[in-house]
Amino acid sequence: MILCEVNAVEKRIYCYDKTLSVGAYSFQRICQSFPNYFHEQYVIGLLKGGKRIAKCKQKTYEMEKGAFFTKSKIKS
Repeated sequence: MILCEVNAVEKRIYCYDKTLSVGAYSFQRICQSFPNYFHEQYVIGLLKGGKRIAKCKQKTYEMEKGAFFTKSKIKS
């Protein structure tokens, strides 16, 4: 289930800090499912508004405004 506003305009922003070697994404109003994938880096997330359903390792997580989540990088 994907919750989405009618006529929502999505916004994707990426920033990279060369000094810290850290990248950051900001997603707003993304109304689509993401395919199964793995991260090769650590992930820290905060859901500032709305709702999101995430699936990881056959588990489903329902997140709402204020949800904070982390994901470890994959093992080499």
